[in-house]
Amino acid sequence: MTRSARDIGGYRLVAGLGEGGMARVYLALSKKTAGFNKLLVLKVIRSSVSSDPELRRMFFDEARVAALLNHPNVVQTYEAGEDEGRLFLAMEYLEGRSLSAILASNTAKDTAVDVQLRIIADMLLGLHYAHTLADVDGVPLAVVHRDVSPQNVFVTYSGQAKIVDFGIAKIAGSPHTESGIIKGKVGYIAPEQIHGKELDRRADVFSAGVMIWEAIAKRRLAPKGESEAATLGRRMTGGDPSIRSVAPEGTDEELLAICDKAMMHAPDARYATALELHEALDAHLRRTGGADAKQVAALMETAFGEDRARRKRTIEDQLKVADQSLPLLDVPKQTTITLTAPVSAPASDPRPSTPPSLPALDLGASIETVVPTDGAHVADLSMPRARPRRRALFAGAAAIAIVATAILGVRASFAPSRGVAAAAAASSVPEAAPPEALPKLVIRTTPDSASLVIDGDPVSTPYQGRFPRGARVHVAANAPSFAPYERTIVVEEDLSLDVALAPISAPPRTAAPAARPPPRGKPARRTIDDEDPYRR
Repeated sequence: MTRSARDIGGYRLVAGLGEGGMARVYLALSKKTAGFNKLLVLKVIRSSVSSDPELRRMFFDEARVAALLNHPNVVQTYEAGEDEGRLFLAMEYLEGRSLSAILASNTAKDTAVDVQLRIIADMLLGLHYAHTLADVDGVPLAVVHRDVSPQNVFVTYSGQAKIVDFGIAKIAGSPHTESGIIKGKVGYIAPEQIHGKELDRRADVFSAGVMIWEAIAKRRLAPKGESEAATLGRRMTGGDPSIRSVAPEGTDEELLAICDKAMMHAPDARYATALELHEALDAHLRRTGGADAKQVAALMETAFGEDRARRKRTIEDQLKVADQSLPLLDVPKQTTITLTAPVSAPASDPRPSTPPSLPALDLGASIETVVPTDGAHVADLSMPRARPRRRALFAGAAAIAIVATAILGVRASFAPSRGVAAAAAASSVPEAAPPEALPKLVIRTTPDSASLVIDGDPVSTPYQGRFPRGARVHVAANAPSFAPYERTIVVEEDLSLDVALAPISAPPRTAAPAARPPPRGKPARRTIDDEDPYRR
């Protein structure tokens, strides 16, 4: 009997969650537990890239680190394996959102500083644990994450923060070094990463310092629209603005000192460990009556409670489908977003690396551990949302002469294109009839720069995606100086939606004093106003 293409390494794929340049990510059900269902996240490496020696090395480096990680503030990996040529990682399934998604949410975008600091402080415990990790023989691995950022901090609905995605982590003893290549998000990397120097845990401390800076200043350290070369040039020369120059008046002096020390240009001047930075932040929060996990959980419930309930119902529906062992393409209607139809894999690959046309769920779970997307939430929509891209940046002899080129990576932000070959149409299981084309939803906004959020997730504009017939889709848009837009629509057929935000009326101008009448016998002078410079 031919095994179903939904089965990989003892796991049954339930629904697609997202995809990146190297892998696809699924909600999966463990078949190894008798009598009950255990949900987890399965990351499956694409067959079209799994034969590449460098990409296989990246996978096994990640698996080597992930297999040893076991800490409340680190996402847990259960298993790494290979099944008939398909590499996979099985990880814990969590309910929550990335910190970047929280900050992008309309409800939570004005998150209190102490709540953000609590999230960062708790994440630092997991980071310190990874830094001190040793192998089974007790030899320190000297792990450096190299990509500490809001996109890689996951917050559960219980208020627990976890560091995720060790896909580009550096470990001691690895023979694979890339001289002069910088990995990580440009806005958060340490100066020594740009200079191509040997890295240690203090590089991650600097990145956490940038997150503290942004929490205090309530804005990105790298200005919107600034080129990566400009950001890197300023970082290399120590030209980033001091937190004291941008902090709101009355900001606690102790907090400013913590941020200053974490972001010192010279590694020796920073906190020596992530634990030291955690202890400083934790002491500040305790002294000032700052937030704890309960307050973080309250924020999550306020911002995402309704969305969480809707997603739970969606998961329950999909579990019923998975238990019925229906043909792969026989997917019932559901209120979820589907991925773009996959591209066929090369003919030399007889088994599909990923099952075609699994329903794609927008779950907001621990998908950030494997694919998100540098910006906000990672669950994929039919069109990729705008996200900052990771790049390989080669530092030349001249300090500011930097050339940026895209590199492959484990997460969606690594992918130079969504066109990488994915699941094959050919399969060893009988082919099902092609499903009916799903209705297409197109949304354009006015102004073009408006932020668009679909079912709680930020997306790029103009937006295009396909939905099951009858799906209810929540649409929200906002822009500075415009009234926010919010509406739930039902997708029954192809639909094009133009969202024109209404400008917020400016306060009425104070009437100018009436002009004095000219002296008798002289011609009247023209008056000038804002609308017509030469009103007669």
